[in-house]
Order: sequence, then C-alpha cells, then structure tokens
Amino acid sequence: MVTNAWGDVNSNSATLTVNYPELTLVAQDTCVNASEQLVVNIDLSSYDESCPDILGGQFLLEYDETVLDFVSAEVGGGLIVEEIYEIVDEPNGLIDYAVGTDTTSPEPGITSGTMAILTFDAIGEVCDVADLITFRANDPPTRLTNENGDYYDEPSGNLLVLDLGAISIDWTDPVISCPADLDLLGDPDCNDTDPGYATATDTCDTSVDLTWVRSDGQGLNDPFCIVDSPITIEWTATDDCGNTDVCTQTITVRALELQVNVQLAGSFTGLTFDRCITFELWECATPTTLIVEEVLTFTDGLASATFTLAPQPVVYECITARDTLHTLMKEDADDFAFDALNQRYTADFTDQSPTGDDDSLLGGNVNDDSYIDIIDFGLWAINYGTDYGTADTDCSTASPHPDFSGDGVVNENDFSFVQINFFLWDEAACCGLKAAAGNGPVDSISVKRLHKLGYGELAVMDLNHDGWYDMTDIQLWLKGVRPRQGTQTGGTKTTGL
Repeated sequence: MVTNAWGDVNSNSATLTVNYPELTLVAQDTCVNASEQLVVNIDLSSYDESCPDILGGQFLLEYDETVLDFVSAEVGGGLIVEEIYEIVDEPNGLIDYAVGTDTTSPEPGITSGTMAILTFDAIGEVCDVADLITFRANDPPTRLTNENGDYYDEPSGNLLVLDLGAISIDWTDPVISCPADLDLLGDPDCNDTDPGYATATDTCDTSVDLTWVRSDGQGLNDPFCIVDSPITIEWTATDDCGNTDVCTQTITVRALELQVNVQLAGSFTGLTFDRCITFELWECATPTTLIVEEVLTFTDGLASATFTLAPQPVVYECITARDTLHTLMKEDADDFAFDALNQRYTADFTDQSPTGDDDSLLGGNVNDDSYIDIIDFGLWAINYGTDYGTADTDCSTASPHPDFSGDGVVNENDFSFVQINFFLWDEAACCGLKAAAGNGPVDSISVKRLHKLGYGELAVMDLNHDGWYDMTDIQLWLKGVRPRQGTQTGGTKTTGL
C-alpha cells in the first residue's frame, strides 16, 4: 500500500524506499577570470522516475555580496519555461526565484535537468572557496511541486539541497619568469646547450601550465644553430582561470670568427691567385696555441677573409701568419683584438694597419725555416723555368714552390724576392718566444751536410766543385755559370739550367 506519492511504499511483505529529489547549485565554470561571469545552474537530480513528475519549484537563496554582484535569473529551458516570480535584495545578497513547466505540454513534468540559471559579475577574488551561493532557511522554504500538487521541501526531509561547491574567482595574471637569455657559440654550426625552463607563480593555481613556442620551429631541447637573427622562445603561463603572462627568452648563437687582412709584400698589380696562409693564435699564460690553415684569394697582393673557429677554452692575445711555401712569419699583437660581444678575433697583416706597423708577409722563404738564405736561393735556382700552369696553391701543395711573384712560373721575378729579403728572419714570435730555432741564415754549407739535411738536390749548386755550396757559388750563378746537370721537382721545365 502506498502511503503517499513521495514517501515510503508499504506492503505486507516488504518496505521499499523511494529516492527523493535533489537540488544542487552547480557552477558552469569553477574558475572565473575578469572577462567572465559566474553562471550557476540550479539542477534537479536523483528523483525516482516512478514518482509523480515535478512541475515547478521555488528557490530561496543567499550569496556573498562582497564577492558577487547579481546580474540575472533565468528559467532553465526545456520544459522549464515559466518564471513565476523573481525578488532580489542585492544589498543583502538575497534571491527569491520561482519557475514552472510548460503545462500545455502532453507530458509537462520533469524528473531531472536544469531548473534555473543564475548569473553574477565577480567583484572580488577568492581561491577555491565553497558556499558563495547557498539555499537559505525560509518560511515558506525552498521546495518543489509535483504533478499531484504535493511539495518536496527540506524541512519535511523529502528534498535534499546542496550549496555551491568550491570555485575560484581569479583575475590576477600569473607571474612568469623566463630562463636567462643565452649567448652561445656554434660548434661550429650548432650548440646543444639546455635552454632551461620557465617558472611561474599564481595567487590561486599552485601548478600553472607553461607552454613555449620556439621561433625556429625546433624542439625545446634541440640544438641551437647559427641563424641570421637570434632564436627566441616565447613562454606562456596560464592559470586554471585562463589568465596568462608571457615572457621571451632570447638565444643568440654566434660563430667564433677570425677576421683577417693579409698583404704579400711586393708588387702583384693585376694578379689574382690563391695562397694557403697558416695562422697561429697564442695564449701566453699556458701557453696555448691554435693553428688555422686557410686558403685566401689575393688580388693585387691583398686578401681579406673571415673564418669560423670551433669554440675555444681561452682568449688568445697574439697571432702570427705565414705562407709556409713562400714567406717568412709575421707577428701581430698590436692590431690583434677580440670582440667578446660578437665573438670575433681581428688581425691585420698589412702595411696599412691601424697601429701603423708593417706586418705584410715577406716572400722568398721556400723551406719554411724562419729565414731566407742560400738554401732558398738554391731551391729557386734548381727550379728555375718551371711552369706550374697556375699561380694557385692550397694547403696540400708540396714544397718547394718558389713562385713568389704569383705568375705561375719560376723566373727572374721570383729571384727579386730572395734578393731583396736575403738574410732576413721571421719576426719575433708571440709571447716573447724566440723568433726562430737554429743558428740563423746559412751562407755556407758542405755538400755532405746538404745530403744529411735532405737537400741532396742542391749539391749541383756547388758550381766550383770545392765540396761546399756557399756565396762564391751564388756569385758564379749570377755570372751565368750553371750546373752541368740538374733535376726538376715539379711542373714542366721550359728553360734548361
């Protein structure tokens, strides 16, 4: 036997309990920022479908007027289409609101769904606070009416009401902190340094979302490579309420560079050719050296170039340069400089350097032994007339190659370099080191000694056959005396010795 439409159902054999309806205040979004409104549904649920359907309800509410400013109350939609009444006491944060169903519908009642929608502007910030909107005690109370005209209400115990759960109202942006900007050296093109990760704090959100966009389209921890402009990582912090803060990290990847101006002393007007120049960079405290060989293109005796170096553990303070096939060594400490901002060394081996010193490279040294002497004269002499077919040399060209003038042929033009610079030495080396090893330029050497030193081909330069190659033999050469036999070391011989 059923005692009432919403109470206990009794029979002679058992007692069954019917589920009473529930009204719950549910925020459409549990986190609200400055551009949003707090929208709260009054939802009906947990009602037994075997019971009479609900036709309407009246809701007695109160809200925290220090945090919320009432905007509107609306019917829930669906079959809930009629607003019965609306009374709002904003100074005291009180709302009385009643709605009804579409009674003209063939089935006007409901058992679940949204019965009303309340909208508020946020005027204060809170973090994870519950019960900003509650059902208040009142007479008559919050209640529902079923299709039989019976009421469900909290005082009678047949209606459960649940107040608004925890929400945050947060319009304060998080505070983001970018990793430090980086100034990196490519090794030689890229650098795999870890860029770090941004951090962020927020008044409400203890775990702010962090996202990034890298301007070169690579992954966060992919290597950073040398590009025309700095690489940026734009970091964005987003809290639970959608507030954001942005910062930008800049990663500049530079090549460590050596920028040089080099001049070959002498007359080279109208000539263009390649030469391999050996540079030695010095750090004197250790001492530490870095040897760089590069092919430079000389036009009218001048060349300018910039080379990329691998990153180095020291800053160098002095540099030397020489063409190992053709010139003495010159040292540049006065003009040598390091631009830390642009990671660039600059050096000037010309007769027009900023400090006025003449560091142009002196030709005539064939065997790279620190001075120009009778050995260099002899190597020029026994190769006289050789046509190399080109004036160019590279860093693999074999010695000897006494084409000092850059016309591709060993001839009188090359002799002038030996003559003018005869008995000159390498310039003093970096860091106060000796300019050269040995006893200095050679003006006399026995034929036996020539063979022992690996210059056996110069034995033919003993023109007076006294067992010595010396200045007397050079004078004989200049008077036209030539060896009866000779050997050629490269190219095509065009003139007999």
